[in-house]
Amino acid sequence: MERRVSDECSTVAFYGIEPPPEALASVYRRVLGWFETCGRSADAASVSGQGYSRKMGSFRRVESKLRTIGFERVTAFSLISLLPNANSPLDDYAIEVSISLSKGYFLVSARKSIFDLSDIMLSFTISVLDVLNSGYGIGYIRENRLGPTFYATGLSQGLGLSDREYLESLNISFWNEAMALRIWERGMLRDVYPWNFLTKPQLSQSIEGLPLEQWIERMPGRGTLSPIGDGMVLWSVEDADIPSVRRTLWQAGGIYNWSKHVEGAEGHPYAGNVQDLWL
Repeated sequence: MERRVSDECSTVAFYGIEPPPEALASVYRRVLGWFETCGRSADAASVSGQGYSRKMGSFRRVESKLRTIGFERVTAFSLISLLPNANSPLDDYAIEVSISLSKGYFLVSARKSIFDLSDIMLSFTISVLDVLNSGYGIGYIRENRLGPTFYATGLSQGLGLSDREYLESLNISFWNEAMALRIWERGMLRDVYPWNFLTKPQLSQSIEGLPLEQWIERMPGRGTLSPIGDGMVLWSVEDADIPSVRRTLWQAGGIYNWSKHVEGAEGHPYAGNVQDLWL
């Protein structure tokens, strides 16, 4: 009998991906292989591209169509392993892996009771980095009711109507503009997370007069850096240290601020309140 399913999900997302066209089929096969290694099956899937409906359906049906049409015109896909007695693939997934060439993201999300932010999830995500050519990534824990996969792609779910929750919802939604601007290429982060996958632009940004890489290594309590290949470094930060590290990076201008970086956003009624989320 499977243990109680967690309401929290472990999620890893990479941005700015630019895989070669032929790599999509390779990523697809690697995902299916990982599911099999984990003792999971692909139960539901969706595919976008010419000749595909984009609708979530049974894996067998989608797989059959892929075998017939092929990957040549595929621009995105999602593969989902469902929980027992699932009603909705979007809500009742055990594991979800999605990639979008048009939006430039790749994400992996799993119930925390199945995979925490652990070596198993890290080893799989690293295994596809060689074809993703990503510029930035994050890893975090988020309640399923708050849409951890939606959060990754700049969509808000499950937040209330209080001023703070509305502000948080705005902050999530404006990540769409950040993805379009490729803000990580300017060295800025979305936030500070337990896992932060950094490349040269972020590691070189100035924090308190030092490149971020040196700032992290200067004192305890600022996390640890671990090279993971392809020019990317994993910056791991303990939960207890995140608030102080976040505060410093925000004050130094190292965290994305939609009220400053999105054209016309300075006139938004909540633009002056953005710092309330960070300080």
